[in-house]
Amino acid sequence: MALTEFPFTTQISDANEMVKGLKLSDQSEFIVKVRISKTGDVMNKDGDWQGVSGIIKAGQTTPVNIVINEKL
Repeated sequence: MALTEFPFTTQISDANEMVKGLKLSDQSEFIVKVRISKTGDVMNKDGDWQGVSGIIKAGQTTPVNIVINEKL
């Protein structure tokens, strides 16, 4: 997603898994990490920014807000 599209809202589910065969619904709890990459590379690089959620319980339906405020 382009930086010009922030802020944005999205939903995550098994449909957008990042690791084949690893389902979000199989986890009892998890965290969500959001990163802005200067290069578009998936690997962390100096100068990127990130935000991390607290622990999210499986089945939670309340929205989770993540603030991207940590420079890598």
